[in-house]
Amino acid sequence: MKRLSRFFFNVTRPHIKHSWIVLTAVILISTAGCGTKSQLLQQRLSDLHDIRLDTALRQCLAASGGIEPWSRLHKIEAKAVATVFEPDGSQDLIEQQQTIELQSRPVISVLSKEPSGMLRENLSDDGQAEIIFLGPMNPVHEQNPEKLYGAALKLRLLGHALLQVPGILHKDLIISYLGQERKAGRLMHKIEISGLILGDPELWDNQNQMLLIAWIDTETHQFSRLWMRYPLSVNKIGYLGLTMSDYRQTDQGLMLPGRIEVIRSDEHQQFGQDRILMMEYQQFNLELLEKNEKPFFGLF
Repeated sequence: MKRLSRFFFNVTRPHIKHSWIVLTAVILISTAGCGTKSQLLQQRLSDLHDIRLDTALRQCLAASGGIEPWSRLHKIEAKAVATVFEPDGSQDLIEQQQTIELQSRPVISVLSKEPSGMLRENLSDDGQAEIIFLGPMNPVHEQNPEKLYGAALKLRLLGHALLQVPGILHKDLIISYLGQERKAGRLMHKIEISGLILGDPELWDNQNQMLLIAWIDTETHQFSRLWMRYPLSVNKIGYLGLTMSDYRQTDQGLMLPGRIEVIRSDEHQQFGQDRILMMEYQQFNLELLEKNEKPFFGLF
């Protein structure tokens, strides 16, 4: 049997097949600093000191709902159907319920309901990864570092795809504007993201080889594509691409991708037809803080 992490990264050997997944991204927003979260977002953009990058990110934020609702975002709940594309050409359908919740403790977690029990994968904001098997007996904590690494990569990349510009404005990331290029016939802003992509360098000492590229459509200003380079071993590098499309507006005004596709890629950042997974979102429910509520801070 297979585990879904396999369909994202070839750093783990799957042995459980997910039938139900709950994705919870909980991102630390500490109370350090002053000003509103909206002001912190504005300051983070200004600190980039690149008018081209500042303009591209502000246009993307505006097209996806604006700084104000993003700064008040507390929770996203979504229902999706995922199609897993097997190497033999067969397909599996997986129902998903996903939640992104912003609280005072940083963690991204996936809770999977299996016939034999529950599987939880956690990633804290500093990069601490956990895989916990919740069977009929006591919980069993996975100790295999390759499996923990695979879970960390999967959760971090999914978080960036859903959170879009606010996700890449993390204080531990370095953002650079690489110019414009065409992808699938459309002109895109190309943005490089480096730095502590997985968090604490004492936990992950290979992050100097890790790289994210984001593409923002110059016409729709939508967060359109992601590409990740990640080390698999001393002499082997992995590459993965994500496309985000079918954006839809929630009742709260935020635009979220209705479809996310995971594609095998290469060092040339090619996006072919070799799909691994496709997630089609059926419903989004968002919770925003009231304007007079004190927001959390920390990423910015």
